[in-house]
Amino acid sequence: MTLQNVHSFDAKTGKPFEHADLLKGALSGIHSQFGNRHDSIDRARLQTAARRIDSLLQGRTGRQDSFSPNAAFHMARDLEHIYADVLREEFPAQNAFTLFPIDTSVAPGARTHTVRRIYQTGEVAIYRAGIDIPTVGISQQEEEFPVRHYVTSFVTDLFELLSSGYANTQLVAELLRVARDIMNEFANMRTFYGGEDMYGVLNYPWLDKKVIATPFVDASSEDDILSEMQKLEQFPGENSLNTFSPNTCVTSPRLANFLSRKYIGNDKTLSVAKKFLGESKNFTSIETARELQGTGPGGTDMILMYRRDRLGIMNVIPQGFTTLPMQTMGFENKTFCYMSHGGVIMRNPANNILAYVDVEGAE
Repeated sequence: MTLQNVHSFDAKTGKPFEHADLLKGALSGIHSQFGNRHDSIDRARLQTAARRIDSLLQGRTGRQDSFSPNAAFHMARDLEHIYADVLREEFPAQNAFTLFPIDTSVAPGARTHTVRRIYQTGEVAIYRAGIDIPTVGISQQEEEFPVRHYVTSFVTDLFELLSSGYANTQLVAELLRVARDIMNEFANMRTFYGGEDMYGVLNYPWLDKKVIATPFVDASSEDDILSEMQKLEQFPGENSLNTFSPNTCVTSPRLANFLSRKYIGNDKTLSVAKKFLGESKNFTSIETARELQGTGPGGTDMILMYRRDRLGIMNVIPQGFTTLPMQTMGFENKTFCYMSHGGVIMRNPANNILAYVDVEGAE
């Protein structure tokens, strides 16, 4: 069929089509796209009918796929603000590294470190003819301390590192921080409490120790509590003809708080702590260490008075926290960490004294 064969009349009624021009335009489009073959024209008719039906269905019932007309434009977390800073778990202070001077004179690799002391003997006489002239002499003793190595590690794998890089979470840096914190905490505990093969501050065998009979509680007299603190401060000097004396006072947080709220008299203007420090020749403040709270015999708190220099208490650390190069085995990466610790030495332990006391609020 060609355009020349198209009539503008209905074959049955003999009446002209109302839209003859539109029909000619449609047939002209079919001719240009599909040619004159009857099967091509039939396919064109089917496609036109299908588009018409689809248009009608959409107009009546909307989209027939999974699209929801009620869906919002923003995704679930598009409008969420995430802070750049990340909160980390908080831990108590590691007081061994701030209260006691660090001794790094021991070289890494040493198995032990030794303190030597020279003692002198002798006498003097008034000269008289024929007497034996006395002599003086010296002797030397030494004490040997071990060096121990603390170790730990952390493991990552290739895919974790790729994910961390994609998310910008710095996984290796965070694991390294955790390894350092845990190792320093272990060294902190060993510095205070020692171990079966190492001396710490509280188990040092030559440190003078005293039990305070007066409990530091509200029912006790302020004068009795103040007197106990003063006697404790004066003990090293009185027992060494003023050769030795402390310059630092450390107590538990609970005990320090008690001394600051225990007032002398009824006007409540002067606490026991202020009175003690005002009359002290050695101390200007009372420092605190959580390691001294409830860890004495019977759950007592402790008061440590010591000399804060190389002649008092020294914390020996030949090698601080250190890592080895990352080792790769297949997809896994392992990082080893270590630290060398020589424990505590007190060159003149007579400068120091440790006291145990029952305190208000202790269980």
